[in-house]
Amino acid sequence: MRRWKLGTLSLTSALIAAAPLVSAPPAAGFEDTFCVLTVWKCESHGARAGRACFVDYGPGVPGNDKGNDDYVVIDDFCKDGHGVKAWAWRNGALLAWKYNGKDNNGRVIWDPYGTHNNIKKGDYIGLKACIVDGPSGAPFPGCTEGTRRSVDG
Repeated sequence: MRRWKLGTLSLTSALIAAAPLVSAPPAAGFEDTFCVLTVWKCESHGARAGRACFVDYGPGVPGNDKGNDDYVVIDDFCKDGHGVKAWAWRNGALLAWKYNGKDNNGRVIWDPYGTHNNIKKGDYIGLKACIVDGPSGAPFPGCTEGTRRSVDG
């Protein structure tokens, strides 16, 4: 059985972890991208076990409509049999959840906001990330949550 390390979240580590997702926003836009990292770390390399990131002004999956540029990326960084489950909220209303159990840098691109229902100016965006055993497994202690108010939609 693999042992986990419980780490502390810092602003520096959150910014470093979010760096690969941030792309240059359109000239007139504000970049609302942010991440929530799991508290647990991989035993093998000490990095965070997973994260969920809201991405603003991103291309999403290939063939995605340019008008549909808001989505969530769920990363599972440990090869250990556990997965990362993420929940998405808008203005306090739970939209949905999605599971990533791909192990060791598997990435899931997820659009809980819908094709014609992107984030709008002033919307509150909420994310939660937890380590779980399977999509219906109970979350491990120490889930992380974060919110952001969209500047320009």
